[in-house]
Amino acid sequence: MGQETGSVSNESASSLLENIPFDLVVASMSNAVVVVDRDGTIVYVNPAYTRIMDLGSEEVIGRNLRDVTPDARTLKVLKTRQAITWDSFYSEKLGLDLVLSANPIVRDGEMVGVVTVFLNSKELMELYGAYRRAHGLANYYQGLLLREHVHAGSFANVIGASTALTQVIGMARRVAETDATVLITGESGVGKDVLAQAIRRASHRRDKAFIAVNCAAIPDSLLESELFGFSSGAFTGAARGGKVGKFELAEGGTIFLDEVGDMSASMQSKLLRVLQDKEIEKVGGTRVTKVDVRVIAATNCKLELMVKESKFREDLFYRLNVFPLHLPPLRERKEDIPVLALHFLAQFCEAYKRKLIMAPEAIELLQRSDWPGNIRQLRNSIERAVILCDSDVVLPEHFVDLNAAAQPAPDMNEQGSLKGEIKKIERKLYEDALSSSGGNKSLAMKKVGVSRRTFYKRLHELDLL
Repeated sequence: MGQETGSVSNESASSLLENIPFDLVVASMSNAVVVVDRDGTIVYVNPAYTRIMDLGSEEVIGRNLRDVTPDARTLKVLKTRQAITWDSFYSEKLGLDLVLSANPIVRDGEMVGVVTVFLNSKELMELYGAYRRAHGLANYYQGLLLREHVHAGSFANVIGASTALTQVIGMARRVAETDATVLITGESGVGKDVLAQAIRRASHRRDKAFIAVNCAAIPDSLLESELFGFSSGAFTGAARGGKVGKFELAEGGTIFLDEVGDMSASMQSKLLRVLQDKEIEKVGGTRVTKVDVRVIAATNCKLELMVKESKFREDLFYRLNVFPLHLPPLRERKEDIPVLALHFLAQFCEAYKRKLIMAPEAIELLQRSDWPGNIRQLRNSIERAVILCDSDVVLPEHFVDLNAAAQPAPDMNEQGSLKGEIKKIERKLYEDALSSSGGNKSLAMKKVGVSRRTFYKRLHELDLL
C-alpha cells in the first residue's frame, strides 16, 4: 500500500534533521539557551538569551559566565558535574524570577561543557494561572453537575456526594413518603434543618405549612405557649383572644422541632402527650384540640446517653426515634467539601456581584481542615474569602481563619487588636516560607500559594522587602 498523504518516513525525517543546522534549531526556541565550555567560557547563546540578558551576542560570546551572571546555577553544574532540572530562583542582577535546566555535556566520558536552558518564570506563572483558572472552572461545573446528578429534585439543597451522605438521603427519601416521626441527629452546623426541609418538600404535605421552632432559643417559661398557644386571660398580660400555637399553625403540614434535647422535663411530658394523642391543650385552656401534624425533630445531643442519665424521658425518646437519621460531621465526609465549597462560592459571587473561581490548592486547604463548626463554618469561611479576594482567583491566603488556626494562639494584651494579631500571623507565614526556601522568593511564593503580584504586595506591606 502507498504511504498516506502527510506522513513522513523515517528516512525523510533523518535526512531533514541532518540538513538543519544546530544553530537554526536552537535560535528558533523561545526558551533562552547558553552553552559554556569546561572553564565556564560562553561559546554559544541563542537570541532568546540575549533578549533576557539585554545584551548582544557579541558582548557575551567569549566571556566567562561568572562575569555575566555571577549567580548562575550553571557554575554549580561545572563544579559538581550534577545536572540541575528546572530549578527556580531569583536573579538579583536581572531582577527576574527564572527557571532553568542545566546539563553537563559529556564526550568520551569527560565533561566538556554545560548547556543551560532557562526562561522568565513570569511566562510560567501566566501559563500556570491560565491552567489554574481552567482547572477551577472545571471543578466548579463538575461540582454543579455532580450535585444535580446525585441529589436532584426535593433534595437538591442537600449538597454533597459522599457515600455517607448519599445513604442518609436514600433513607430520607423513603421516610418522606410517610407520616412517620423523624429524629435527625448530628453536630451543630451539619445541616439538620436543610435535611428536614428536604423531607417536607418530598412529602405529600409539601404544599402545607412548614413551621420551625428552635426549642433551645425560647425560654422554658414561654416555650409551652409558643408550641400550644394560650387562651384569653391565661396569664397577666396575655393578649385578648389568646394566641394560636405553632402546632395549630402547622395543621396539615410539618413542624420541625430543632434542639429538642434542650427541652425541660415538664415540656418533655407535654410534648409526649401531643405525639401520643395527636391533640394539644392551650395554656390556660380547658379544651383539647386535635392536630394533624407531621413531626420532624433534631438535636445535637446524645439522647440515648441522656436517657441513661435520666435527663431525657425514655418514652419520649422512643416516640421521637421512630425513624432516626444521623448526619455525619464534615470531617468524616471530606469528599463533600469541594462540592459544598463551589456551591457557596457561586452563592456569594452572585450576592456580591463577583466573578471568582477557586484555585485547586485552596480546595486542598479546605479539605485538610477539620471544620468543628461543620457546614456552617465552611460557609462563613468562604464568604469571608470572597470578601478578602483581591483578584479573580480565591487562593489559600484568602482563608485567613484557616491559616490562623494552624498558628499558636496569639497572646492578646490590652493594647492588642485583632487586625494587628492577624498581621503578625500573616508575617510569620511569609517569614517561614522565605526561611524554608533559603530566601528564594519564587519557592516561597509557591509555598504560600499566592500570585506574584500579591506576594510582593504582601512582602511590602509586611515590611519584608
